[in-house]
Amino acid sequence: MTSRGPRAGGALRWIVLLVIVAAALVQLPMPFWGDQALFAYAAHGMRHGDRLYVDFWDYKQPGIYLWYLVSGSLFGFHEAGIHIGELIWAVAFAAATQRMLRDRVQHRWVADVAPLFTVGAFLATARAWDLTQIEDLVAFPLLLTIWSAAAADAAPPHSRARALRLLLSGLAAAVVVYFKLVYVLIPLIFWLALLVRWRRREHERATTSESALLLGGLVVPLLPLLAYFLAEHLLGTMWWTYVTYPPRIVSSIDPPPFSRLRDGVEYFVKSFVWLVPLAVIGLRAQLARARRPRDPLVVGLVIWFVVGWGTVLIQNQWGYQFVLPLTPLGLLAVFGLDHAVGAWNAQRTRRVLALVGVVVVALAGYPAVQAVHKVKALAQDDLTLSANGRHAYDADFEPYYRDAREAVAWVNAPGRTPGAIHVEGNPLIQYLSNRPYALREHGWAPEQSDARLWGWTRAELRAAQPVYLWVDDFSLDIMRKRSHETLTLISQLYCKVHPVADGAWYALRTSDECRETRP
Repeated sequence: MTSRGPRAGGALRWIVLLVIVAAALVQLPMPFWGDQALFAYAAHGMRHGDRLYVDFWDYKQPGIYLWYLVSGSLFGFHEAGIHIGELIWAVAFAAATQRMLRDRVQHRWVADVAPLFTVGAFLATARAWDLTQIEDLVAFPLLLTIWSAAAADAAPPHSRARALRLLLSGLAAAVVVYFKLVYVLIPLIFWLALLVRWRRREHERATTSESALLLGGLVVPLLPLLAYFLAEHLLGTMWWTYVTYPPRIVSSIDPPPFSRLRDGVEYFVKSFVWLVPLAVIGLRAQLARARRPRDPLVVGLVIWFVVGWGTVLIQNQWGYQFVLPLTPLGLLAVFGLDHAVGAWNAQRTRRVLALVGVVVVALAGYPAVQAVHKVKALAQDDLTLSANGRHAYDADFEPYYRDAREAVAWVNAPGRTPGAIHVEGNPLIQYLSNRPYALREHGWAPEQSDARLWGWTRAELRAAQPVYLWVDDFSLDIMRKRSHETLTLISQLYCKVHPVADGAWYALRTSDECRETRP
């Protein structure tokens, strides 16, 4: 399909990219939530020699920590530094989207504005805890793997062009695996659909070479990770970490409550429902192409949307995970816009299209309000350049910063014992303290810990004996219900020295603070 529109200039394309830059710049001072604080301080530890899964453990795949490691090393392990990395990622994603659609839409300007329906839609409504999460970042390599495999469909069978595109698709899928293993289901199912399509269309029995290229591109980048597991004797731990433990979280350890699903769906609907009317038009237009083969990219987007929702529902159903289906929905809406413009120019069904336009604009009211709120908050809070402005801005988007700063003020006060600490609670405390972490098992989300993880925590508390221990009320309640042994050990090694905010600091019983608190 050839785009109509001027080839020279391309001013609109650059204007849209500048809009994406501006939208990302607004997010630059956005405060971390607990997840991002955890990623940042763990990546900072990796920058100084700590080994993932050995000195620091999480059940996530390494991609998010490697992404934070690169962004933090280049721009700083703080909010602005990490969000600069996100800005560059978002602009690259937007430019790739424009290039991908250039030859797939009838109107060139539609391809130019396409990023507003994906990256732009996300940035308009993204909350602090949505930014630089896996589901935000993984959309880019997912797009690359779908795009490359779809582009291979247009190349002659067994040609060099097809081989290169399939290899690139496999490589991009490997990046997806580095971010989150379950999301590789999306490209795998799309690849299978393509291979079946080629076998039927080209009347070839074997698609062995194409399969080998896809799987080779997928597997080869994973070999360094396998070598790392072997060198650190982690194969058994990794199988448990990646395969055994995550399903147990949602099935028995911490099944997601219905309220979590409700809140996630509500966020998705309020933020992105304005794309649905156009996406329906785009999908119907593709299905109506009875005499021409359907664009495999559209098939890939439908698979992404459907399988993406499935992967969200089998996970913890945290709100940020509901971002995953946005990109295919937005791109289908772009195809719908392209079809609507063509139908409007042909003077057909203008009333219906006008009504659709009114509905889309009305539904886009919520994202517009959210975008304006971010800009307004930034302007009112001195662009976060003053201390008061920074604190007011943080309180607006992540209220726990106030409690975390209060807790950190005590542990970093003059005269406190230097050294590593452990936080059973929000990682913002660990991050803001600028102290090294003492245990490989972080204390975030204790409701997801099983007997093995509580055992790790106790063993490492005995071995490391961090100079201070923070325990919030929620973690304390979880330990009372699920791990009395951990509470007993804490009472043996530590005494409570300073209640603050939603928890308390504990110091080693041999410390001056404990001696001062004794009656």
